[in-house]
Amino acid sequence: MTELEWLDCKDGDQSAFLMNLGDNRKLQLFYCACCRHAYDLLNDEHRDRISQMVNYFLPSRGVVLGEVWEVIRNAIETSERFADGHTTDAEREKAAQKADDIYNQFGDIAACAPVPGEDPNYDDAAVKMGGDLAGAAYCAAFILPGAAELSVRVVANSVAYDNEAYYAGAEGTPEIDPMHPHLLARRAERSAQWKLLQDIFDSKQ
Repeated sequence: MTELEWLDCKDGDQSAFLMNLGDNRKLQLFYCACCRHAYDLLNDEHRDRISQMVNYFLPSRGVVLGEVWEVIRNAIETSERFADGHTTDAEREKAAQKADDIYNQFGDIAACAPVPGEDPNYDDAAVKMGGDLAGAAYCAAFILPGAAELSVRVVANSVAYDNEAYYAGAEGTPEIDPMHPHLLARRAERSAQWKLLQDIFDSKQ
């Protein structure tokens, strides 16, 4: 696959390409790098909005949510250590489960969201960014290609949130203006991921 093909391919084709690369250690490090890049691009305003929205509803009974940013960062860092043999599978699973709890919390919030305009405090973009980043961290822990696409969605939403463009970009819908700021941000983040991919897979380590 060339960089141009990577930029323009659908999520399913991208996932198939990644899964065929065959080096689980480097794949995991790549997915973690995608998560880190998205994590680091979020500014304080984005982080505050996401932290507020995770508590929009109480979590499911028996679930104790940690602080969003500690949970996500720990899942990424634990996965990186696991890739290099510096932590156990049980530690990886524990960190990933915490990220999955955050992901499911945002999913529950989105599923029960108020209708548009009903609650001015409801922040759909923050819900999507928080859920997608937690989901990306979970995927990175288990070497799942969704980590790359979810990281792209986080960055695109942080640049220019548009509900229609969010789904169009994820599904490759051609009717949306390709110069829409959300789609341009998606493409820019995919370009950054391509560079990460080349750096990691060209490494001799």
